[in-house]
Amino acid sequence: MKRFAAAHKRESRISPTTCYQLKSSIYGAPSANHEWDMLFQAAHVDKCGLTLSEVEPSLYVKLETNDEGEVIDWMMATIWTDDVRYFGTTKMLEEYEKELAKHIKVKFLGVPGEFVGVEIKQDLQKGLLEMTSPKYWESALEKFSRFFPGGIKDRINPLSVYDEKIMLEDVVTDEQYAEAKDLPYREICGVLSYAAGCVKLEMRYSVSICGRHRGMWGKRQFKILLKVFEYGYTTRHTGLIYSKGLDKHGMNVMYCFADSGHTLPRSYGSTVPMMNGAAVGLSAKRHTLTASSTTHDESIEFGIASNRMVGFRNMATEMGFPQDKATTIYQDNEACIQIMVNRGSLSKQSRHMERRILAARNKIEDGEVFPTYCRTEEMVADIGTKALSDRQFCYLRDLLTGYALVRLHHPTYPLPAYVLKKDQQNGG
Repeated sequence: MKRFAAAHKRESRISPTTCYQLKSSIYGAPSANHEWDMLFQAAHVDKCGLTLSEVEPSLYVKLETNDEGEVIDWMMATIWTDDVRYFGTTKMLEEYEKELAKHIKVKFLGVPGEFVGVEIKQDLQKGLLEMTSPKYWESALEKFSRFFPGGIKDRINPLSVYDEKIMLEDVVTDEQYAEAKDLPYREICGVLSYAAGCVKLEMRYSVSICGRHRGMWGKRQFKILLKVFEYGYTTRHTGLIYSKGLDKHGMNVMYCFADSGHTLPRSYGSTVPMMNGAAVGLSAKRHTLTASSTTHDESIEFGIASNRMVGFRNMATEMGFPQDKATTIYQDNEACIQIMVNRGSLSKQSRHMERRILAARNKIEDGEVFPTYCRTEEMVADIGTKALSDRQFCYLRDLLTGYALVRLHHPTYPLPAYVLKKDQQNGG
C-alpha cells in the first residue's frame, strides 16, 4: 500500500490524469488514522455538540448550565481507536446516541462490565468505583502456562532488591543470549507493560527495569521476568479503587507525589498524580539529565511533576472540575522545597541547576502548584524509583491504589487478604 501511494504521488505531480476512489477501508492506508480521527471528530463536535479537549485528544466533553452557572446536564466520551466509552446524565446520553447514529455506523452495547480488558465495578451506596483485570491475567497465564510447570507462586512484591541488582548490573553475553533467545521475553514484557499502564500501576517500575533487557536477555533475566508476572497474577483481583468523600484533600481535588533516587549515571524519578483516593497515573522513568546530588535529582522530578500537574489541572477544568487552589506536590526533600519556594536560596552547590528545572518556581508563584513536605515512609512515588522491601512495597501500594483508604472506612467491603489491615500498616 505504501509503494502504491508513493508511485501515485509521483504520477500525480508529473501527469495528474487518474483519480482513484477508495470504496472500502484498507488496513495500512497511510491516511487511515487521520481520516478516522477526522470522521469521529466531525461527528462528535459538529453534529453532537461536544467539545474536544485541548489537552487530551481522545476526550470529548459537553456541559449545560443554568442561569446561575450550575451544571444541570453533562456527558463525557473517551475514544479508544474505534471504541467509545461515554457517561453522563440520562437526557444528554439519549440525545448523544440518537444524533451519533445518524452520522456514524455504530453498535450500542449498553452498560459494559469491562472495557479494553479492564473490569469496572461500582458501589453507588458506598461511593466506590473499582477497576481490575482478573480475566486478562488468567488469559495470559493460559498462554504462558508452560513456563510455570509447578503452578504460580504467590508473590506480594514484583521485584526484590536482589533481583533489581541483577537486572541493573548483569551484562548479558552473546552466549547467554543465544541460549535464551527462544524464550518469549518480549512477549511477556508486552503483557506486563499493558497491565502496568492500565490498573496495575504499582508494577510500572519493575516492568521498566525488565524492559531494559528487551533487546538481549539471558535465563536469569527471564526468570526474574516470570516473578514479575507471578505478582501480577497473584494480585489480579485488585487494581485501582476510587472513593467518594474519603480523601482528605476533598472531592475531585488533584494532588501529587514526586520522588527520585540518586544513582549514576542517571536516576529514576517517579510522579504520581492522584484524585479521590487513588492514582490517576504513574510515571517511572530514568532522568535525561545527570544530577550531582539528591537535591538536584529531586528538583528535576519536581519540575517534571509541576509540568504534568498543570496539564492535569487544565484537563480537569475542561471536564468541569476546576482546581480552585494550588495543587499540592508532596516532596520528601526539604532542600528541594526551599529552592523551589525561595528564589534567594540557591547556594554555590545548586546554582548549576538547569533553568527548565527552576522554571517550576514560576508555576508556584502563579498559584498552580505548591510543594509540601511528607515523610519518606509516606512517599507514595517511592514505589516508582526503586525496589522496596515487601512490607514497605505493600504499604505504599495500598496507598497508591486506594485500597488502604477503603479498608479503613469500609471494613466490610470485600478485599483480598494481601491488602493490609490498619494494624499491619507502617505506623500502626
